Amino acid sequence: MADIYYVGVDVGTNSVRAALVRHSGTVVVTHTVPITVYNPKPDFYEQDSEEIWKAASQAVKAVTCGIEDKSQIHGLGFDATCSLVVLDKDLRPVTICPVT
Repeated sequence: MADIYYVGVDVGTNSVRAALVRHSGTVVVTHTVPITVYNPKPDFYEQDSEEIWKAASQAVKAVTCGIEDKSQIHGLGFDATCSLVVLDKDLRPVTICPVT
């Protein structure tokens, strides 16, 4: 019987982390991609939603590249500290920080 895997993704303040885990709970591989925190003026912080998406995609690809048969991956869990992405009329992320 082929191994069964799960992928966990955690988007934190400074990085996106992904892990490939066997059904038994054994961590096979992890990968971390740093992300930028912008501080345009005191007490205002922002992250780039597109950068986070690219980092998450890169991290997942990195931990799953060794699995030839992707049907062995039975689930994906996702956790993020950032819970809001504001989109414009063209469905592109917009800034949440005031213009400096």
